[in-house]
Amino acid sequence: MNNTIFDDVFRTIVYKMPQLVVPLINEAFGTDYPDDVKIERLQNESFGSNAEDERITDTYLKIAGHIYHIECQSNEDGVMILRMIEYDFRIALDSASETDELVTVRFPKSFILYLWGTAKRKNKDSHELKARVIFPNDAELTYTVPRINLSDYDRDEIFKKKLIMLLPFYILKYEKSFKYIEKDEAKLNAVLDDYKEIAERLYNTLDEKDRGILYGDLVNYINKIADYLLEKHEMIRKEVRGVMGGHILELESERLIRIGKEKGQEEERVNTERERLRADDAQRRENLERKRADLAEARVKELEKEVARLKA
Repeated sequence: MNNTIFDDVFRTIVYKMPQLVVPLINEAFGTDYPDDVKIERLQNESFGSNAEDERITDTYLKIAGHIYHIECQSNEDGVMILRMIEYDFRIALDSASETDELVTVRFPKSFILYLWGTAKRKNKDSHELKARVIFPNDAELTYTVPRINLSDYDRDEIFKKKLIMLLPFYILKYEKSFKYIEKDEAKLNAVLDDYKEIAERLYNTLDEKDRGILYGDLVNYINKIADYLLEKHEMIRKEVRGVMGGHILELESERLIRIGKEKGQEEERVNTERERLRADDAQRRENLERKRADLAEARVKELEKEVARLKA
């Protein structure tokens, strides 16, 4: 299976929506960075002495003075911890510093996101990859890299911990059951209900300012991976896409209705204010005319008195 699509979606999310990586970092390291913490994206390539030594890491970020390195893996393999040590060492060399003839090499905080199963883990309860490192002076340390397994998180926990960048890969939990879902209407409806709930909760989780582009992009990635995995299961693919795409249209219609109501309310307010001003203006004119009439009447009486005086 070509897993490029998973890497592409992961890297695209990190590039376009780096704020979604923050809860994942909090989950891996027990930090409590706020959603709006400043994130610096660093160069995600590290080179050796020649072109053949080129390595490209998935995510290379700087937050609050700490460098974070994240790898997204589709499958388990037994040498990933060795690759992580290699990647991390190259990253550390890039940021090495020297003072008073002492060179400081600080390794990044790294973790791995696994999209598929846990079968190859010797200890399935372990959330770390480990390697024993022995230095030339016989000093030893255990090199530890946290791991996050998509399979460990259900829908409710994803939303509770704000791990919504995992949603595009959520369809993987059903992958081994596609052929059964196709033949069982109840199972298919359960999947569709699951995705309806995801769409609704995703929309309600995002701030109003993020409900446009961010919501649409995430739904697009959800559909993109679902399309890929369900290529041979057209009926499920159409139903899932219909739920997610239809929900966008539904939400858009709700937005337009809301805008229409707000516009109607504003127009009503403006019309009410206009009528009030018109009434006030009419009242002022009426008062002015009454004053003019009173003045005219008083002037006539004065003239009549003056005429009477002259005749006398």
